[in-house]
Amino acid sequence: MSPHKSRNVGYKFVKISLGALPALAERSPPANKVDFEKKYGKILDILDSPLTKYQERGIHTLLQFYEPSLRCFTFVDFQLLPTLEEYSYLMGVPVKRQVPFYNTMEVPSSDQLAPALYLSQSWVKANFESKVNRSGFSLECLLKEAHDVADKGAWRGFNALLALCVYGIVLFPNIPKFVDINVIRIFMTGNPFPTLLEDVYHSVHSRNHKGKGGVMNCCIPLLYLWFNSHMPCK
Repeated sequence: MSPHKSRNVGYKFVKISLGALPALAERSPPANKVDFEKKYGKILDILDSPLTKYQERGIHTLLQFYEPSLRCFTFVDFQLLPTLEEYSYLMGVPVKRQVPFYNTMEVPSSDQLAPALYLSQSWVKANFESKVNRSGFSLECLLKEAHDVADKGAWRGFNALLALCVYGIVLFPNIPKFVDINVIRIFMTGNPFPTLLEDVYHSVHSRNHKGKGGVMNCCIPLLYLWFNSHMPCK
């Protein structure tokens, strides 16, 4: 255990329901999958590695080693914490040198959302809705539109909608089956890593420093991939 003090804090993990998202990803032809990865990285790998009970136990064990005073995972001989560079490497997308997402950023208008998502302004206005005091799109309407776009062979628009769904449901699971405006703004920046790390550190620290545990509001599958990357290959 940690050399500072032993603890056994209980944590809960958000249950991510992928629904028809993996089936949508399978519609992409091989050549387009290459184009998708060039622009959006390896985010589809998370769909192939849903968080299992075994992985949950691994992350639960890791969290017991978090030292609030040092803000990192502390073991007997070393300290460990995820970095921007590691997340960037795992996802196959470079970190951009720009101001990361912040909550008071200007909310994009429909004429800004439409070209970013390869959608018409009329579709954006018709399907933009509110849920749990957040505005955005339901997963159902995004999936339906993505299938319609795939039927037309418009793969650039298909890729944008598929990537946005992964952002909203897996990377930033704020509201089940809903992609809120904050996720959309992060998606439009093309620089998710600062926010992904912020979610991890805030969630781990806030659930740990008082020793009460609770629900981890961050992308646990990505945290597991990072932790597993430090494990012996055998």
